[in-house]
Amino acid sequence: MPEGVKTVISRLKSNGFSAYAVGGAVRDFVMGITPHDWDIATNAKPNETEAVFSDLPVIKTGEKHGTVTVICVEPCEVTTFRTEGEYLDKRRPSKVEFVADLEGDLSRRDFTINALAYDEKEGIIDLYGGLDDIKRKIIRTVGDPCKRFGEDALRILRAVRFSSKTGFTIEKNTYAAAVTLRKNLGSVSKERIFAELEKTLLGENVTNTLLNCKEIITEVIPELKKCVGFNQNNPWHRYDVYEHIARAVGYVQGGSALKFATLLHDVGKPCVYTEKDGVGHFYGHAKVSAEIAEKVFARLKFPKKLSEKALFLIENHDKPLSDDKRKIKRTLYKIGEDSFADLLKIKYADNAAQGTDKAKEERKNIEATERAFHGVVNSGECYDLKSLKIKGGDLTALGYEGENVKKELERLLFLCIDRPELNDRQKLIDIAKSRL
Repeated sequence: MPEGVKTVISRLKSNGFSAYAVGGAVRDFVMGITPHDWDIATNAKPNETEAVFSDLPVIKTGEKHGTVTVICVEPCEVTTFRTEGEYLDKRRPSKVEFVADLEGDLSRRDFTINALAYDEKEGIIDLYGGLDDIKRKIIRTVGDPCKRFGEDALRILRAVRFSSKTGFTIEKNTYAAAVTLRKNLGSVSKERIFAELEKTLLGENVTNTLLNCKEIITEVIPELKKCVGFNQNNPWHRYDVYEHIARAVGYVQGGSALKFATLLHDVGKPCVYTEKDGVGHFYGHAKVSAEIAEKVFARLKFPKKLSEKALFLIENHDKPLSDDKRKIKRTLYKIGEDSFADLLKIKYADNAAQGTDKAKEERKNIEATERAFHGVVNSGECYDLKSLKIKGGDLTALGYEGENVKKELERLLFLCIDRPELNDRQKLIDIAKSRL
């Protein structure tokens, strides 16, 4: 444990209290993952904890629930052993009661892998089989899963998120209870649903989780229900729309915007499906997918920048990108390097998730475009106004006014894209003069 955590536990004990490291940090340690956040459980009441650490900064982060944060090198959340009353709103306990022992505290926790405690003398304390579940790689609730999920519906999504993060399978009875009670997710705030979805999509085991937990995923994003089992009837695609999406999310490399964009990049396919000679077509699906995604993002209260970036990628994911350097430069001027690189990432993932020989052939075109893109970026050739050797002030000095300044800069830029040797200040001034 970090020295600060050891100090907090040691000082609580030296003052006559019990104290243990608990929860996710212990779980991660057992799994060989370096913990980042340490939680400490104690029989000391919040005011007693504050008294023990009167010489250190103590933040009252959740005093009525028994939690204070002690700043001892790093922040340590210290929470009094507690049990919880009835969850009347299926999200928060109606009351919190402090208890004297660790067992009562661990009994209220969500999953066995999170109900572990650690003491340097006693070692790991496992009252509910969490160590065995880690070995078996399963996620199981502490006690009756219907009771646990009935108390707090967010735990349903937490199970899904832990599965994506760890690669563990949700135990059969636990998952059955989650499916039975999934309608209770309607009581969870949209912001919390977004946060759990985001962490789920960023997990290393996301594809299997999306496939194995589709009843839960489609509960919070019902727009995906039509994609489940929707046969594409297309020689480019091996999988139905939902499985293709799940595989693509696993393949795409990048952050939240890329993950959410890939999750919804084909959500509009069932809406535009047509068939000719037994072959399925999805003309205009990217635009329809973006329209559907915009409503999903608004409903789940996505951050504005994340929503805008993801929508751009969804709407443009199916547009061809040429390996012609002049066309690449013009596209770079319009959308920028980052967006171009992100579109390539989605195209790679989309292609890999098709799972056919035809898709493998198409991959060569994506690779050629990527090589050309890097060639342009590394060449130092002009493809934006920053690298153009003439500026707006030069045109103003010549006599250009208002919006004609920008129009002329863009015209000169496109000349330089087609003929890089023209990107010389004097040459461009002479050209601009002749037009004036």
